[in-house]
Amino acid sequence: MKRDKKPRYLVAKRYRGALYHYWQPDPKLRAHGWTPRRLPDDAIEAHAEALRINAELDKWREAQPGEAPAGKTPGPWNSVDNLVAAYLKSRGYLKLRPTTQANYRNRLKFIAAWAGDKGADRITPKAAEKYYEALIDQRGLHMANAIIRVARLLFVLGIKEGYARQNPFRGELLRLTGAKPRVVIWTLAEIEALVEALDAAGDHGVADAVVCAYCTGQRQTDVLAASETFIDGERWRLRQSKTSAVVAVKIMPWLHDRWTAARARKTAAGVDAPQIHIDDKTGAPFVGDTFRHRFSEARDTLAKKKAFADVKEKRFQDFRDTAVTALVRSGSRKDEVAAVTGHKLETIDALMRHYLLIDTSQADAAMDKRIAAEANKP
Repeated sequence: MKRDKKPRYLVAKRYRGALYHYWQPDPKLRAHGWTPRRLPDDAIEAHAEALRINAELDKWREAQPGEAPAGKTPGPWNSVDNLVAAYLKSRGYLKLRPTTQANYRNRLKFIAAWAGDKGADRITPKAAEKYYEALIDQRGLHMANAIIRVARLLFVLGIKEGYARQNPFRGELLRLTGAKPRVVIWTLAEIEALVEALDAAGDHGVADAVVCAYCTGQRQTDVLAASETFIDGERWRLRQSKTSAVVAVKIMPWLHDRWTAARARKTAAGVDAPQIHIDDKTGAPFVGDTFRHRFSEARDTLAKKKAFADVKEKRFQDFRDTAVTALVRSGSRKDEVAAVTGHKLETIDALMRHYLLIDTSQADAAMDKRIAAEANKP
C-alpha cells in the first residue's frame, strides 16, 4: 500500500518522550502573516489538519499576484529591501522599545514582501493606495493601518538618505480609514466558563493567564512574563514592557488561588523557571504565538455553545478593558484606576468615558433618580 505523502509544512518534534505536531510555514509565508500552528497530538488528525491549512494557503496563493522565482537577483541600490535594512540600523528604530521593534519588524516584512526588489523611488502614490486596499482585504483594517504607518516612517528615512524623492504613504496622499473604537468586555460568566474549559483540557497555564489579565488589567506580554521575583505575596510589582510604567497590583483572591496551584504544578513537574505562567504541554514558559493559538482555540470552542456565542469576537486584550470597567464600576477614582493599569493620568478621563460606554449602570442610576424625583411632584 502506498504511503500518503507528508503534507507541506508538517513538522513533528519530540519532547520528553512525547511527539508533538506543528504546521510551520517558511519565512516568506511568515512575512505574509502565516504563523506556525500547533496541531493535534494524534498523527492522523495532525495530517488532516495540515492538509486543511494547506488548502487555505493554496486559495490565498491563487488570489496573490505572481511571485518572483526563488533566487531572484537583488534589486537596485535604492531598493525597498535596502531601505528596510537601513531603517533597522537607524537611530529612530534603535531607540524604540524591544516590543515595539518586534512589531515594526513584523510590519516591515509585509512591505518587503510586497516591493522589496523595487526601487524605493519607483513606489508611486497610486501603487501605495492599491497596496493599502489589498492589505485591508487580506489582513483587515487594523493591521493595514499599522503597516502603512510604519511604511510612512520608512519612507521618511528614505527621503533623508536619498532612496526616494517623495513619501507615497504620507497623509496628504494616502488617508487611512479610521477604525471604529473597540469597546468590548468579557462577562464574568464567560470568563469563568473559559477558565473551566481550559482547566478541563489541561491548559491550566493558559487559564491562569486569563485570570491574571482579568484581575490585574495588564497586557498579554506582561502577563506571560510575570515573574516570581516580583511577586511578594500580596502584590505583583512590574514595569510594563510597552510604556515602562511601574505598577504594584494587589493580588485578588481568585488570582492568589490560581498562582498557588500553579506553583504546586511547577514544583511537581520540576520546572525551574521564574515565570509563573507555564505551558503545561511543554513545561516551559509560553511562546507568544503558541499562547495565542491555544487561547483562540479554547475561545472558539466555547463560542460553539449558544450561551457563549458572543465570545467568538472577543480577544485576550479585551480583559484589560474588562478590568478597567470593573474598577470604574466599583467606584474607583481615575488616579486609582491609573495606579492599577499604568495609564497616564491625563488620558484616564477619556479612557473612563470609553469604558463607560459599555456600562449603563451609572446612566440608569441617574435616570432612576430623575424618575423618582418627578414622580413625587404634584
